[in-house]
Amino acid sequence: MDKLEGLERQGKRVKALEGRPTLWPHLMPIWSAYLGLSAGRSWSVGMAAIPNPIPFEAIDRWAARFGPHEEGEFEEFLSMIRTLDAIHLEHSMPKPKPKKAGQPEPELQP
Repeated sequence: MDKLEGLERQGKRVKALEGRPTLWPHLMPIWSAYLGLSAGRSWSVGMAAIPNPIPFEAIDRWAARFGPHEEGEFEEFLSMIRTLDAIHLEHSMPKPKPKKAGQPEPELQP
């Protein structure tokens, strides 16, 4: 990423960086916390590897060690991390394969 951003700073067009969202500086600590917490998540392995939600205990330990430390800020921190995690989990779910035209529906066995 740094290499691509370096090319962009030199005035070169980098298609991979076009249309990316801008992260407001005051949200950088939340994004950094999410990336750290997400890296430690467990995965369910079956037909496909599916990420599990970040456990509350991990979020609580992160906040105790790194912050937020102010009264009442933990609930907002927890809400933001869980929102980011929900989006990640939604996009990580395996997508059903499209049916071929004329393919009959499979019969369900009782």
